[in-house]
This record gives sequence, structure tokens and C-alpha cells, in this order.
Amino acid sequence: MCLEEYLFVNINLCNKHELKGNCKGYWRLHIPYNYVAIYVIEGTKPDRHAIVLKIMTEKEYHNWIKSC
Repeated sequence: MCLEEYLFVNINLCNKHELKGNCKGYWRLHIPYNYVAIYVIEGTKPDRHAIVLKIMTEKEYHNWIKSC
């Protein structure tokens, strides 16, 4: 739901945001409990969609973000 109908809507249910710095262009979505999905947004309006690149633990995410 967060990566489909709420892809461009900020709601409390979906803890997501675009990453900064060298990771700009990637987005992250927290998945309960202790997981993170990294995704990119592809396409043009009205056919934009999310492509999930990685799903990892919080620990793996923090290590990955340091190397990004």
C-alpha cells in the first residue's frame, strides 16, 4: 500500500523518505519490525511506480547507508 496508492502521499502509516547526499534518488521505507526496503521511483506521470532494490535489517541498512 505504501509503495502503490500512497507512493507520493506522506501519511504516518508509511515511514518513508528520500535519502540524501550520495544516496539521493534512493528512497527508504521502514517495514515492521526491524526491516528497511530501499527502492527507486521509475516512470513518468501518471505511470510512476516503485522498484524495490533491497530489503535488509536495520543493522544492514545502517552499514549500507555509510557506504552509499
